[in-house]
Amino acid sequence: MKKEDHDQPLQAVILAHDLDRAFRPVKSPSRGVNLCGSTILNHTLRGLARAGCGEILVACGPDDAFEPPSEILGRDGRAVKITKIKLAGCTSEGDYLRELDRCGSVKSDPFILLRGDCLVGLDDLGSIVAKHKHRKKKVDADATLTVLLLEGGPRAATLRPLTYDPLELRIDGSTNRILGWFGGGNARDRTAFDNGFLGDITYGHEASDIRAPEQLVDCGVDVCSLEVLFRYSENFDYQSIRGDFLPAETGNAELGQRAYAHVLKAGEGRAGRIFDPRTLDTYARDITQGWFAPFLVPEAGPAQIDRSCVVTEPAYVGRGVVLEEGVVINQSTLAAGCIVRKGARVWGSHLGKNCVIEAGASIDMAFLGADVTVKAGVQVPRGCVIGEGMVISEAPAEFARVPASKTEDDSDDDDDLPLGALGNVEACRARARASSWPPNSDDEGDESEDDWDIDEAQARAQKASDEMFTSNVKEMILAGDRNGSAVESLIMEVNCYKLSENRSFRDAAPAALEAVVELAFSGKGGKGACAQGLVGAIARWRPLLAKLLSAGDAADERFAIESLETLAAARPPLDAPDVFALALQKLYEHDVLSDEGILAWGAASTSALRASPQVGQLLAFLEDDD
Repeated sequence: MKKEDHDQPLQAVILAHDLDRAFRPVKSPSRGVNLCGSTILNHTLRGLARAGCGEILVACGPDDAFEPPSEILGRDGRAVKITKIKLAGCTSEGDYLRELDRCGSVKSDPFILLRGDCLVGLDDLGSIVAKHKHRKKKVDADATLTVLLLEGGPRAATLRPLTYDPLELRIDGSTNRILGWFGGGNARDRTAFDNGFLGDITYGHEASDIRAPEQLVDCGVDVCSLEVLFRYSENFDYQSIRGDFLPAETGNAELGQRAYAHVLKAGEGRAGRIFDPRTLDTYARDITQGWFAPFLVPEAGPAQIDRSCVVTEPAYVGRGVVLEEGVVINQSTLAAGCIVRKGARVWGSHLGKNCVIEAGASIDMAFLGADVTVKAGVQVPRGCVIGEGMVISEAPAEFARVPASKTEDDSDDDDDLPLGALGNVEACRARARASSWPPNSDDEGDESEDDWDIDEAQARAQKASDEMFTSNVKEMILAGDRNGSAVESLIMEVNCYKLSENRSFRDAAPAALEAVVELAFSGKGGKGACAQGLVGAIARWRPLLAKLLSAGDAADERFAIESLETLAAARPPLDAPDVFALALQKLYEHDVLSDEGILAWGAASTSALRASPQVGQLLAFLEDDD
């Protein structure tokens, strides 16, 4: 056993899914967002290798197209193996950790856990891991987690998105055990935080020196024992590490796993997550000023810079950049291949690869993806985020997000509002007004109340939240079908997710219907084949449909049929009256819908399907049967 422990290198687990949300409309930040000469994910990999990790596991979804290198050199010159693990059907951090536990890929105890947008410049990770192992073995057997924190000081506000609640901690001053955790992520509510160390007298016996440190920044890096994975597998309510796991476990004095804080000291390095353009700007300044050296340094190269140009530090000019006569670059980063024509000005901005800024144009506190062209004389104002390949021929509005292409995925209706933002007016305001950008503007929040529609922002947030919930439930069912999961297991999984999102079964009904119809019609040609597929799918998924469509509650059943009617318009041949009537008939025969629910829908609906003879015949039969 000791030999196995000795031979097993320290593993780092990077959760690299969902990296493309914060930087919309920039499509692929893990591959495309340039940070001082490299992608964010490559910075993460190099930082972990230099910090002493012997193996790195990159967990992502099957559709994530980035390809990390197979190995990278570590701090001692040894090769560090990098393995990309594709996990299907995962929609949250908790799902990925449960799958990693199931497949047994994580073998080192402890291991390092972080997200793919995390910069790591740790000089002494080995000693932090050693302290974690000593504490668990000699001091506290339930100490399964060490959370790395950093003294943020006056910079703390610039190291988190405006949409995140400030991190609130309660820490045992004598042991650094975390007694309460709230904020710093998609926190659901304050229940566990307020009822934990405040309402549980156990903490009064165990900790007499409870502190509430301010201005601490969550580095996003955790040292985890394998028991952490086991706890995720036991509890499907845990979807978010910071929003679910930490608040619940630290708030449970008797049965919770114990987390300890490690505040990085001088000489131990630093780490932090790049959530959005605002935090990218902060860390780009840190890298260009050497705060992450020698782990992360700007990758400069030969550039053509006219003698009349003015470049004000901190700044980064990448390989092959061309700066023509009279160009002014002020506290900005320019990735490889950028061309800035005569008299143009770039201030407080970040440009992706191969951008072209034509003569006299001006870029002020903006973020440009790769291959963007700004035409001569055009001003791109503060707060703009421009997607790859765009040609800007006229000035956009402040804080605009200009999509690279007009597709459904670029719709502004789900403008990457994070889970948990609903109801937080200040979070909605910050995201809608500035998209968490520009970073260090002195006049943030000066907009008039009259210029900002709170109701509209909350409505957009509600719509985005509803669409995300529906999409996730549907994907759970489809992934369960692909993996051959038992229907009963999927019922439990959907129920746990529903509870974690504070939703009802009624909210999950449209997603279940969408998934079942998609499975029924998949690979079928013609109305007859689709109808037969629908009969089989309803029979197979009867327990799930009966649970989510709330058999016996006429109001909820009516809502479910209305959802099926809406779906029919988009999924022919379900819009054919005979197929729609067949679906209702089979849902009734399998006790998914009751006659009261179907008749309640029939009495209220005025649609063409309701008026069809086929549906009318079914309704007449149900009335006679009563």
